[in-house]
Amino acid sequence: RMVQAGTPREVYNQPIDEFTAKFLGEANVISGTRDANGIQLIDGTTITTPPSSGNTFAVRPESLAVQGERSPCTLLQNQLAVKLDQIVFSGATATCVASWQGQTIKASCQDDAVTHLSEGSQVWLSWPVDKTIIFE
Repeated sequence: RMVQAGTPREVYNQPIDEFTAKFLGEANVISGTRDANGIQLIDGTTITTPPSSGNTFAVRPESLAVQGERSPCTLLQNQLAVKLDQIVFSGATATCVASWQGQTIKASCQDDAVTHLSEGSQVWLSWPVDKTIIFE
């Protein structure tokens, strides 16, 4: 059955549900509790989201930046503390595999942006609020 219609770019960037998000590429899917400020996660982190009533969101790996420290600029981006499990070198790019609350989260980035990070350490994932995909 057809779940969503649109151009490949539209469906990739604005999937209507978790199945569609994972069917077209990779997606990190996280659930929490909706409150007035966004989505409250189990660890107390609040994720700022576009207007919505949904409590489950996705972030594409290429939308995530990996940093060794929390960024002081939190107005336009979300941040999540995770454990960096593995850095998979792929030439000019790298995939950072992290764990958060028993869940695996992947980030794709330029290799030279993560060479200073150590596997097993705490790192911060950050992404623009408008790259947060909400599922109603």
